[in-house]
Amino acid sequence: MKRHNLIGLYFDVALSYDELIVANNKSHELYLNVLDIEDKVKNAANDEDK
Repeated sequence: MKRHNLIGLYFDVALSYDELIVANNKSHELYLNVLDIEDKVKNAANDEDK
């Protein structure tokens, strides 16, 4: 049994494996965007302090 299928033992998951991978990739992309925005905000604050 694959590790990602274990959640199906405890929860009713409506996603197929392929849909799960697509959703995970999108989630990761959005997380990276949040990190980029965080970095821009920190750098903007540092630029104002100079």
